[in-house]
Amino acid sequence: MKFFLPLTEPLGFTWTLMLVGLSWSLWRKQWRSTVILGVPTLLLFVLGSTPLAAFLIAREEAKYLGSSVSHFSTATSSSQHPGIAVGTELTTGPTFRRGEPPFSSILVLGGGFYRSEHDAYGLRFAHGASRTLAGIWLAKNGAATNLVLGGGAVVAGVEEPAALQAWVESLSLPGVVITNLGVCHNTHDEALAFKRLQSSHQWSSVLLVTSAVHMTRSLAAFRKQSINVLPVACDFRLLGSQGFSISFFPSQDNLNLWSIYLHEKVGFLVYKCRGWV
Repeated sequence: MKFFLPLTEPLGFTWTLMLVGLSWSLWRKQWRSTVILGVPTLLLFVLGSTPLAAFLIAREEAKYLGSSVSHFSTATSSSQHPGIAVGTELTTGPTFRRGEPPFSSILVLGGGFYRSEHDAYGLRFAHGASRTLAGIWLAKNGAATNLVLGGGAVVAGVEEPAALQAWVESLSLPGVVITNLGVCHNTHDEALAFKRLQSSHQWSSVLLVTSAVHMTRSLAAFRKQSINVLPVACDFRLLGSQGFSISFFPSQDNLNLWSIYLHEKVGFLVYKCRGWV
């Protein structure tokens, strides 16, 4: 039954109709129609049915597997010093101890939450919400006493980061000061906003929390502003998660993976052209 699940999606259903039309053109030996319809049919099959997008996403996530939030979890539960990973190289970091936070602040980049007037706390969570969960976990376990939430848009007269901050504050994290970056349209804006905040508070060591696939562009944007950050990766879409299921019919999930991958790769090129990385 799962094999036919993509047929319940517009993409899979439309592609099946295209395949039927292509088969009809081949049977009628209408070569011009076959080529015109065959190219997009084949392209959608490659993008939506093959594991190529999953492979590319998993390769990006593997770069920051050693600096995942689960690594911090394992490290802090042991009696030894936790290893703090930078990229794929592991270095020795300080032990988390109550009252002795090893880092000045935790910065959680925006994403995964949206303003919603008719939902609890005025928020709707989506993919990427694990960024906020990772930041809360780090703060709760004493990584830093300052938790900075990333930027977002203004919806219905309310700033999304302010709504998110109100929810995090309702969780009552003892000894943790919570703030946000305000309205930011992209990661570059967040880097500029945090630099101003960092200068006023003199934070020397910063944990940068964001999705693993987004980490490369984020690190480059912050280091371009001479902000020294240590990566904490989360929101793993493939590694240690749901994995990948192969289907003959193109699925929307596969196209979503392509959207994530191309957003980061094209975004990095745009940032580079603008001098942001």
